[in-house]
Amino acid sequence: MKQIFIEAKRKLHEGLIFDFKLLPKRIGLLSTVQFLPIVEKVEGELKKSGKKVEKSKTLFNETQILGCNISSAEKIKDKVDAFLLLSSGKWHALMLSSLGKPVFIYNGRLESLSEEDVSKFNARKRAAAVKFLSQDIVGIIVSLKPGQYHLEEAVELKKRLEKKGADSSCSSSEPKKAFIFISETLNPMELENFDIRMFINTACPGLFFDSSNIINIKDIPKSL
Repeated sequence: MKQIFIEAKRKLHEGLIFDFKLLPKRIGLLSTVQFLPIVEKVEGELKKSGKKVEKSKTLFNETQILGCNISSAEKIKDKVDAFLLLSSGKWHALMLSSLGKPVFIYNGRLESLSEEDVSKFNARKRAAAVKFLSQDIVGIIVSLKPGQYHLEEAVELKKRLEKKGADSSCSSSEPKKAFIFISETLNPMELENFDIRMFINTACPGLFFDSSNIINIKDIPKSL
């Protein structure tokens, strides 16, 4: 089936408040697709405030990030003191926080991603990792959507888990049994139909926020 992807951009040109003086000197400028129309304006205001702006292009547009792809931020993380994300939500910012830099969000006015937000996010990831280690049976989620399709990675992970075996703290010494679930549009509630208490997500990392039974593949313990 042929697909057409249309960028939906937000009209946000009036009532903008530019108060960037308190930001660090070197800023990595990033944006979700909805806010791309004001990137140039924000960049100009940052420079007026004496900031050095770093940008990169690894997707369709310069500065653009997706929840499942923050590679544009990874390319410049060593050149900046903080990231400024043009976005209306926090979950993209939370994904950016994994890069170890302060994250600020701009949605017509400036706000910071609080330490409490980051702490809760990291605590949730740790809880998911502990729960994952306690399970002898796990599911692996694979999406058919372009850019999120990682079947080869899922198959390799399944082989590795079944060869490695369950964590030594588990009641069973048998290897973990892994099942691959392939879907184009996933409703996390449907996962409750299966007798599996933990799913490894290889698709959009945002699924992690939809269920305590999901752990993103990048967050599983390195030993596995």
